Amino acid sequence: MTPTGAAADTLAAPRRLGRRPGPDTTRADLLVAARRLFSEAGYERASVRAIARAAGVDPALVYRFFGSKEGLLRAAIQLPVDPDAIFDAIDKNPGDEGRALVRRVLQLWSAPAVREHITVLLRTAVSHEEARAALRDVLTDQLVRRLESHLAAADAHLRAALVATQLVGLAMTRYVIGIDPVSTATDEQLVEAMGPSVQRYLTGELA
Repeated sequence: MTPTGAAADTLAAPRRLGRRPGPDTTRADLLVAARRLFSEAGYERASVRAIARAAGVDPALVYRFFGSKEGLLRAAIQLPVDPDAIFDAIDKNPGDEGRALVRRVLQLWSAPAVREHITVLLRTAVSHEEARAALRDVLTDQLVRRLESHLAAADAHLRAALVATQLVGLAMTRYVIGIDPVSTATDEQLVEAMGPSVQRYLTGELA
């Protein structure tokens, strides 16, 4: 039997991909899909078509919003929190900046969405040189240079970079690799263990 009427129209009409009716969440949906696929499949294997399919949109919208796959990558790996929300802990806790900074970072990471985002960033970074370069640029611009502006020392850039090694290393071992007991330690245990080292990088002797 040949379908007629509304049934025939339904079978004949292909599913349209593109901007959805109502509030436009296409850009955000593409970023969510890109982070997941970059993390799971790696940058090289996560194609624009696959990302668009996961987001339920036409692949052309990737280029409309981001210009290229690399542009999508760079947008997807931006830090999930404003760095100033981290570094004001330094300004507000003179003499105990190290512990305050580690505590603030762990507090921010306690939010599941932030922790998941950080985990995806680090997993993506090991998947391909372009991903590593993109994350390196993000960390340099948004973490190291922003922290450097809060320090008065002549070697502020080096100090900020050393602090970044502690924060990124903590995220990697606690959330991505899961090295015990770092992955199971309480926040305060990590604050007390790492705070003095971070303090030395911020204000102590480096020689």
